[in-house]
Amino acid sequence: GGGMFFAPELPRWAMLAGALLYNFLIVALFPLLAKDALRFLWWACRVKRAFPAAGASWAAMAVAAALTSYGTWEAVRVPGVTEHDVRLPGLPAEFDGLRAAVLVDLHASALNRRPLIQAIVERANALSPDVILMPGDFVDGTVEDRRDDLEPLGRAQSSRAYLRSPISSLCPLRAPAPSRRGHALPAVL
Repeated sequence: GGGMFFAPELPRWAMLAGALLYNFLIVALFPLLAKDALRFLWWACRVKRAFPAAGASWAAMAVAAALTSYGTWEAVRVPGVTEHDVRLPGLPAEFDGLRAAVLVDLHASALNRRPLIQAIVERANALSPDVILMPGDFVDGTVEDRRDDLEPLGRAQSSRAYLRSPISSLCPLRAPAPSRRGHALPAVL
């Protein structure tokens, strides 16, 4: 959500309100553009009745509010599990049937705190994956501010291996440039 971009250390309720407002403004653009396109078609077809502009605007805003509410809820809840079979030609036989859990876009922040990260790790551990991959977008803000929130990632469990790699190749951080401390995250894990 948009709240993380302007002040990562606001209280959670303020972050949620900021994310809702930012997301609503972005999402509302599309139904309002559709309403305006419909109004243009109404005019181009020379429909005799006046275009119901107020009703169409309220309908567009209601659609935007519903989509924003749903999208923001999806962003702050523990995500569901989606399973995919991936076939890779030339994969060595010892990797046939390998089960990987991918934890990505966690965005630890004042909005996505330790309880959410911990629940995500617990859900991944319950799957008993052979390997856990964490390709990036762990932190909004600084690693120092989110150290406690990220700690549950160190308890992610896999049966074969736990992949760790230099931060530049496996764990790119999304943080404002002045506060980027790219090599601090592996120490947290």
